Amino acid sequence: MTAESLTIKCFLLAGKLFFPRAFPRGKRSFVCIFPAATETMDALEPKESLRREFAARRRELSPGSRLLFDREIVRRIESLPEYRRAKAVASFVAFGAEPDLRALAGKRFFLPRFDRSKNEYSMVEIRDRERDLVTGRFGIPEPDPRLPEATDEECREMFYLVPAVACDRFGTRLGRGGGFYDRLLRTVRNSAAVIYSRQLAEFRLPSEKWDRPVAWVITENETIAVNAGDSPAE
Repeated sequence: MTAESLTIKCFLLAGKLFFPRAFPRGKRSFVCIFPAATETMDALEPKESLRREFAARRRELSPGSRLLFDREIVRRIESLPEYRRAKAVASFVAFGAEPDLRALAGKRFFLPRFDRSKNEYSMVEIRDRERDLVTGRFGIPEPDPRLPEATDEECREMFYLVPAVACDRFGTRLGRGGGFYDRLLRTVRNSAAVIYSRQLAEFRLPSEKWDRPVAWVITENETIAVNAGDSPAE
């Protein structure tokens, strides 16, 4: 089985397809290919296996390609009405081969800081990346511990840009693992996962009841509005 389709042998009887374990004599067999776009692949593709696969796809991009794609992703984000209306934006620091959003400007920007006492992230406003960031959990730069956390009201009003290892067209997001962003997005209304097109799954990713879907998926090629079809933003 591939990520794009499921292939099964079958035969036709009285206008109906049958899928036996053994084919009866004299029956003509066919190869039936079913799109997997609406299938949940829990039993067939565990989350960790999918993480490895999609992370490898992302790593295959050359630095030059990522630079070009990042520019187009930033353009798409800036053209989104929800982003333009937001006074404050929760973003992220690119880790490894994730999209780099440092070119975004003109907003109040907040970045996640890990709170070890709560085992979750909080959002913190930064104004100078050189001055306000320190090395944090997993070696990812995060806001200095001396900077104040955003208030609950500020968090509710932010437009959230979140990383992902993979996303599907239903807003299901496969993260780095640990569920930190799912907890961060519990009360969030506007959120977009930012990925490269090769990280977009054309099947429904496995999810758990605590996983939080995003409202938008943004790649260098598409701006996908999860609840309303493709966004008109180009």
